[in-house]
Amino acid sequence: GRGGSFAFFALSPRLKAMRASSTAYDAATVYERTVVQVDHGDLGAYWLDLFRAQGGERRDYLFHGPSHNYVLEGAACPPPDKDNLAALRDTGANGPWKAVWKISDTYRFAAYSPGHPGETLLIADEWGQRDSRNADRGATLPYFFRRRTGAQVDAFVQVFAGFEEGRELVQSVTVTTPRDHAVIVEITHAGGRDIVLFGDGDRLELTSAPVVSDGVLAVVADLPAQGQPSVATQPAALLLGGAELQAPGVALNNSRAEWSGTIAAQASRDGDSWFELAGAALPTPEQFRGQALIVTGDDAISRAYPVIRVESTDRGTLKIYTRASYQGFQARPATTWRLYALAVK
Repeated sequence: GRGGSFAFFALSPRLKAMRASSTAYDAATVYERTVVQVDHGDLGAYWLDLFRAQGGERRDYLFHGPSHNYVLEGAACPPPDKDNLAALRDTGANGPWKAVWKISDTYRFAAYSPGHPGETLLIADEWGQRDSRNADRGATLPYFFRRRTGAQVDAFVQVFAGFEEGRELVQSVTVTTPRDHAVIVEITHAGGRDIVLFGDGDRLELTSAPVVSDGVLAVVADLPAQGQPSVATQPAALLLGGAELQAPGVALNNSRAEWSGTIAAQASRDGDSWFELAGAALPTPEQFRGQALIVTGDDAISRAYPVIRVESTDRGTLKIYTRASYQGFQARPATTWRLYALAVK
């Protein structure tokens, strides 16, 4: 009943991304999350979380840590009120900060924030029970509240990564917001730097590097860090929902930004399930590789279906299998479909 909808789900060998939204709050005019996973092989991986929200008197980006065994860098960590553990404590953070948890003697987990001038970082010890039999009744975990007020669209960026002690991948996270519906994130790491552009369909350009894209999402991984010479590694890149991504060592292009049309038929039989897509122009079967088909029904909810097989029909439509031999998901009634163009390197 909250109108949850998928916008996209895209995969490449090293880069993965998804976006979804919902109508969770009546006052929220924007309530959308995008998650990008970047894999750097032996160096490690990280997850970039972009949460965009607008509406109400305030917006809180909230997460809790795995335990109380952590250190906070770039902000103060005031002690809890012993009479009210759930009381919010102001950390005084006014710039980039990170929290690092000790998971074991050798493994660490960290949350990295770029900081924001209009933001307050608050911490409280709140509900943390995990035992199914309530053996840990009363247990708490540290909850982090990144709080902003005002009428603007807020773009909260947070990066999460686990790593062996002494092999921390992420070094810094910086964010620029050139306009309301566009965000540029730069992650400096042990192997160089990555650029992630969250676009709105218009041209978006990074000033600190020759990176340009008109995509809904563009990712370039393994660029040299600023001030460092070019390295021999080949950048990995992903362009979704746009015609162009240009960066050092990268040139990705799509003939169009997206395809859309109507659902001509939908059926399930003998362990198979499929949609039949109609439209003025249809993507090639190869275009579905690494993507999920987005369909919308009369309930206005957009669902994402992993595509198992694509077949052309003699009626000029495409038959998209979402389930084959009882493996996959049954196609539910829908009226329209959409697919962003995807190019990867």
